Amino acid sequence: MALTADVQWREQYASHALNRKMAGVVEAGVYWGYEVVPIGGLQLEVGLGENPDYPESVAVVERDGYSLTCRMDTQELIELPEAGMTYDIVLEASYVLGQQTDARLKAVTSAASHHVRLAHVDVPTDATALTADMISYDSRDTANPALNATRILTQITQLTTSLIDARDRLNNLEAWAETQGYTP
Repeated sequence: MALTADVQWREQYASHALNRKMAGVVEAGVYWGYEVVPIGGLQLEVGLGENPDYPESVAVVERDGYSLTCRMDTQELIELPEAGMTYDIVLEASYVLGQQTDARLKAVTSAASHHVRLAHVDVPTDATALTADMISYDSRDTANPALNATRILTQITQLTTSLIDARDRLNNLEAWAETQGYTP
């Protein structure tokens, strides 16, 4: 399977709802894979990596209020345009109602807020071939599934507290109504 976004059909209601459902809930970033390695010349390969812990690369891109899950179980090549530059290797996805959902890997000189950064590559001016030490993962957008679970548990706890508070207020209102001669 080449790089693809999970929910991409042009049916406006289901796709729109599913792509918006987890926006702001599931953290954007790389969950598995999307390893960047040099393969000769100014080419990079993006794929699962040497010892994958999951059978495909998985990342979530959040853009324009949509949460897009992008999967890839193959390798894709990226050709850097020239030496003497720094590049962010990014995953970009977009969803527009009524259009084919798009996901692609690309090299940019500066990552935008809607990009998921996979790696940063600093290519010296005299380089004719990329090496592993030119690739940095320091700025990689890595998602943390445990953080998502913690965030959801916090929201559930807050909701439970709110419901208990609402129940107590309703009980107080019923007690007051009885003192006023009303039967709830």
